Amino acid sequence: MNGNQQQQQGLNTSTQVRNFYSDGMSYINIKFYKMLLSFNFVPFVSKDTTGKSTYNPEAGMLTTVNWEGAYALYKTAMDIIENKVVSANIVVPCNQGTTLTLESKDPSNTTFIITKNGGSIPFKFATQTRQDKDSGGNSVTTIIQTGLGAFASTLKGYLEGINADRHLDKLTEDYAKSQGGQNAGQNNQQTGGWQGNNQGQRGGYQNRGQYSRNNNRSNYSRPNYGGGYNNNQPQQNMSSYQVPGQ
Repeated sequence: MNGNQQQQQGLNTSTQVRNFYSDGMSYINIKFYKMLLSFNFVPFVSKDTTGKSTYNPEAGMLTTVNWEGAYALYKTAMDIIENKVVSANIVVPCNQGTTLTLESKDPSNTTFIITKNGGSIPFKFATQTRQDKDSGGNSVTTIIQTGLGAFASTLKGYLEGINADRHLDKLTEDYAKSQGGQNAGQNNQQTGGWQGNNQGQRGGYQNRGQYSRNNNRSNYSRPNYGGGYNNNQPQQNMSSYQVPGQ
């Protein structure tokens, strides 16, 4: 690993992707963090007088997965959505003994649970029902995995690099700032959005640690970080990736 890559891994650059809400249970904040995908589970507290849900960020639980862990979650989610399995349960090990569990007992009951430091926060994916008729004219109720489908699409976006440019530009700007670069993105300090007119003003960091994209932004290549997630040795080597607050 070269010096630029080591410096890059020391940065705490993150980019918001989206939130998922489970009414009366919790919400999940998903971000790109460095070259990982971060999940922050925040528990539900109550509803206020207007019916708005309130949550407790101080009691939240945070962890990250690498590409292998993200793919394990994505594959399981797609098998559930496509009715390839009747039930499913996968436990993805993360760093510091934390685990993420994706479990489906039936089409209307799929949960995602973080377990950390002896505690856990559950999240239940939303569904919608659709009334159909089969070839015999009989009414049939179809369950649409709306929440799980959106979650799987988010994982696929991370795996394929959708929205990665925005995160990579932030990572590059943050590296330039950390090195005292003269062109550290003065016009891009606020939102994390990619600024087209800043192209070429990278403050000296060009390598991007193998996490690169081609000129038409359709693809990017990824490094082989971590110990990898596999069925024979389900461990992620996350010792060098620490999200603040974990």
